Amino acid sequence: MSYQRIDDDIVLAYVDNQLDAVQRAEINAQLAAIPELHAEVATVQRLQCRLRAAFEVVDYLPVPHRRPTRTARRDRTRRLWLAGMIGVVVSMLIVATFITAQSITTPMLATQSFSTLVPLPPPSAKQTRPFTVTKPLPTGQLVFATLRDPAADGGCGRFGIYLLTSNTTPTRHLANGCNPVLSPNNQLVAYVRAGQLWVVDTAGDEERSVSDDGIVDGRIFPAWSADSRWIAFKMGRGGQTDIYRVNIDSGQLVRLTNSAAVAEDWTAFTPVWSPDGRQLAMIGSTNPWEPEENWDVYVMQGDGSELTRLTEHPAREGPIAWSPDGTRLLFWSDRDGESTNVYLMQTDGSQMMQVTHGVYDSRASWSPDGTQITLASIEDGQIYIANIERHTIKPITTGLPHSYNPIWSDDGQYIFFGAFADNGHLAWIYRVRPDGQQLAPLITTTNGLQWTQR
Repeated sequence: MSYQRIDDDIVLAYVDNQLDAVQRAEINAQLAAIPELHAEVATVQRLQCRLRAAFEVVDYLPVPHRRPTRTARRDRTRRLWLAGMIGVVVSMLIVATFITAQSITTPMLATQSFSTLVPLPPPSAKQTRPFTVTKPLPTGQLVFATLRDPAADGGCGRFGIYLLTSNTTPTRHLANGCNPVLSPNNQLVAYVRAGQLWVVDTAGDEERSVSDDGIVDGRIFPAWSADSRWIAFKMGRGGQTDIYRVNIDSGQLVRLTNSAAVAEDWTAFTPVWSPDGRQLAMIGSTNPWEPEENWDVYVMQGDGSELTRLTEHPAREGPIAWSPDGTRLLFWSDRDGESTNVYLMQTDGSQMMQVTHGVYDSRASWSPDGTQITLASIEDGQIYIANIERHTIKPITTGLPHSYNPIWSDDGQYIFFGAFADNGHLAWIYRVRPDGQQLAPLITTTNGLQWTQR
């Protein structure tokens, strides 16, 4: 993993707060996985605080912004080309200074491979939880990650992964890492640390690496199969990056895509399992970080066969979730050129229908009965419910800051979602009834928040 993995245009867009929520979250995850690069951005953040009149502050958390048009992105890239070149030079000097300072003040740790863990200092007796539990969880279990020690070394190891259940308060610390995802059977949590994929049981007793000798892409959340036996993820191995799956019982590792055989520079990412575990949907693209390159929705069988392209449009789009009965696929797209909206299609790519008309986040969740979806608006920061059959959409919250990634509880009684304050540092996990009643925060933190459930 190297700095070249983040395209220059994307870096410029990130610094200038011009990425959508998904892209910004992906960059944040990679920053978390590379301590030196994260330190560089932190230094730039401090410099930007003194130059607010000229630049926006780079927030650590992915506050959603309206996505600029393709023309605007291209024109802005051209205008900032010279500034970007200067920025690259300055950034390299900052990194060099940082690494030199570290080599002088900190004993170097001998590492045999990228997967070698960098130990964190033991927690101080004065150290407190980096969040506050404000309400008990009414049903089920939730996992999230937040910075437990911002000053500590170790990349993703600085994030603590916590479990919130309806039976225990306060929360339980499970492990350290990024991008935690709870298994459908609520027994295991998958996450990334030090370029490896890990699982831990929800008791926090047994932690193990399941990704062999490859380098797991820390920007992509792992995806559980519905039976909780397989995890799909993106990994670099043998000079090639592909989608893999691993059996958590046997450790069997299977490469599902062969990027080099599809097209030069083609790659796949963001895998999503079908409810029966027989298929995977994903994004496929050639040079995905180029501003003008399109992203398309692909599906393949669970063994990697029958790779099929479902969308062919000069836009960026990707899968969100399969319907509970597995017959339809929800996906996001910026095909209107101005904003991101949510669409629906059959799993063969037919009968495409636009669900939202506005500016919406690229995460959504089906109701357990498959009749409704919940999603977040980037325009007003509120949570909405769309009725698929009636073709209606309505807000169920008001007055919140930037909300994102709402999910339905397994019993359909609640919707849980994350939210960020305008400054991007104060964050919450909320609960609300589908009718908008009983809105309340469950978790409050000022240390950053990684939150996703699939």
